[in-house]
Amino acid sequence: MALYVAVVLDAALLTLDPRGITILQLVWGTCVGLVLAHLFAFALAARLAGGGHRDQEDRELALAQLTGAVAIAALATVPLLLLGEPNELLGVELVLSACIGVAAYGVRRKSGAGPAGALVFAAVVLVIAGAIAIIKNALVGH
Repeated sequence: MALYVAVVLDAALLTLDPRGITILQLVWGTCVGLVLAHLFAFALAARLAGGGHRDQEDRELALAQLTGAVAIAALATVPLLLLGEPNELLGVELVLSACIGVAAYGVRRKSGAGPAGALVFAAVVLVIAGAIAIIKNALVGH
């Protein structure tokens, strides 16, 4: 969920109209909207898969997803507090990219790759995440 929120926030930042909402509103509005939609869909799907009931594992997964999403929004807020215009947008984009890149690096290292291989994998993942953000915006006309 954290990675999903990071990619969607990255896409949303590409459409930011400086005369419209603030970056802070975009970050938290997107995060809250995604969390609400995802938890609603997850709860319904968990009940469907569980014969009409949810169990403790479902609640733990939902909490983990909520925690990941809020963590991304909180991390994306840090540059907004530390940097002023015009650097805050770049700061948020760098934080989101770092979150995605660190996760990709960790995944590759856990699979047994060395540091160089993990860095290459992280770079490829960042290119793919950026392409997804661009494609998402191109498909909706932004």
